This record gives sequence, C-alpha cells and structure tokens, in this order.
Amino acid sequence: MRTAHCDFTQKLLPFNTTLTKFPLLRTPSFFLQPHRMAEPSRAANAPAPHPIQPKPNALADDNNSNKPKEIPPPPEKPEPGDCCGSGCVRCIWDIYYEELEQYNNLHKRNDPSPKPSS
Repeated sequence: MRTAHCDFTQKLLPFNTTLTKFPLLRTPSFFLQPHRMAEPSRAANAPAPHPIQPKPNALADDNNSNKPKEIPPPPEKPEPGDCCGSGCVRCIWDIYYEELEQYNNLHKRNDPSPKPSS
C-alpha cells in the first residue's frame, strides 16, 4: 500500500492574513444577555396554608401498641456452593451467623413467654 507524502511542518502566516481569513467571533458577555437564567420564585415568601398537624392515624397507632410486633423472617442460610473458600474477611457464613444472632435476639425480646430450657 502506498501512502501519500504529507508535510507536517508548521507554516507561519503573516499576522494580517490570519485576521482577514478568520475573523474573530466574540461571544456576548454573560451579564449583557437579554434574558435571565433563573427567575425568582413568586411564592418564595408565602406562608404555609395550614400549621403542621399530626396524622390522624397516629392516634390509632397508639391504641394498637399492645399488639405484638411482627417479626421478620429469619435470614436465608447460604448454600455450601455460595462460599468461595478463599478465607475472605467478610465471609458469607460470618454475615449469616451475625444476622442469625440479631434475629434470635429480636425474637427473644418480642417473645412474652420464655420457654423452659431442658
């Protein structure tokens, strides 16, 4: 394959030639633009239409506070193939046992009748 001869040397042009061929384009100043970039909000100082009130369901929740809290399902046990076996700092088995301990503590706290240990 044949390549064409290219001349990559820099050519110097007289100053007046550059100005006549490529006139400088001036952009208008930001402060002299005819339109605003952001308009002030008309309702910036308007007062709130009503004072803040508690939700009507808040009183109903206080009456239902005697109901036992629903306990989430236990954490999902990882399968033997999920662990890479490379001795990671945060192994999935470590995370599982930490979550299981937190679940057991939550379950004991919410269980009103302790079971006798045998």
